Order: sequence, then C-alpha cells, then structure tokens
Amino acid sequence: MVTFQFSPFPTLETDRILLRKLESKDALSIFEYQSNKENFPYVDMQVYTEKEEAQSYIKKMNAGVESNKWIIWAIADVHSDQILGTASIWNLSEEQRKGELGYGLFPSYRGKGLMSEALTKVVEYGVNTMGLKTIEAYTNSKNKDSIALLKNGYFIKKANSREANTYSGEPMDMVIYQRIFE
Repeated sequence: MVTFQFSPFPTLETDRILLRKLESKDALSIFEYQSNKENFPYVDMQVYTEKEEAQSYIKKMNAGVESNKWIIWAIADVHSDQILGTASIWNLSEEQRKGELGYGLFPSYRGKGLMSEALTKVVEYGVNTMGLKTIEAYTNSKNKDSIALLKNGYFIKKANSREANTYSGEPMDMVIYQRIFE
C-alpha cells in the first residue's frame, strides 16, 4: 500500500505554466471566477457572494494538502505568477492506488492548450510520484470541451452517473472517464 505525502509541496513547471500552492494573493481571482455562475456552467459549485469565501476556500484546500487528503495546485502563468485556474487529485484511495482529477480554468485562458499541459504534469505526478494505478475524472455529459480534453489525455469512458445532491438542487448527468496505469 502506498502512503500519500505532500510535504514539501510539489511545485511543477512547464514552459508556460507553474503548478504551485494556492496563496492568499489568489483570492481575488478565485472570487471573480466563482462569483459568476456563467464561468462554470457545467460544474456544480457554490457561487461566491463574499470575497472572504475565496480566502476560506484557499485555507481549506491548503489544510487538506497539509493533512494529505488531496493535492491541489494553482495553475499560474510561469512569468507573471498570475493564477489561471486550478488542478487537483482528490478522492484518494491508498489501498486501490486511485485518485480523481479535478480541474478548472478561468474563461479567458481556455482554448490555448493550458489545461492539457497542466493535466499532463498532474497525471505524471500522480503516477510517478504518488504511485497511482488508476486516475478518474467526472465531467458533465454536456461539457464537450472537458470530454475532448480527457479523450486527448488517453482517458477512456467508464460509466455514466447521475448526481442528485447538487448546489442548484437540479440533478446533473455526469460521465466518468478513467486511465489505468500498469
């Protein structure tokens, strides 16, 4: 059985992006993203009404990293360090050597290949450093861009699922993709 350990925090880098720890300076950008439901039409997340909610989110995410419950990175511009979105591996199972991808990119940075770049690094970290054998991703069945991203990342459709307990109260049809590593 593997044991997950995220200290010291694993910073990852490509030519264009830095995958780093969430910081308090990211709060305003996170608030601006999450205070407008149009920014994430296919994702069931709370809509923020107060800037303090973004700061609380950062603290909660970092506390989860420190207690080895999950790993979440800010996706930042490698030159300016401006946050562009987030990527995570969560719902971890040490026994099954399995984790679930979570990801989101702020609207003005979509369609540039940045998330594909980020998820390549995140999946490499999950397999090579964490020792994961299975990585799953749940996405809304209507989110064609997310489905294409996963397919391009060699994820295979595993199943359909219906989420009943949502913030909106409306059920959400999801598709589960997975990638298995030997």
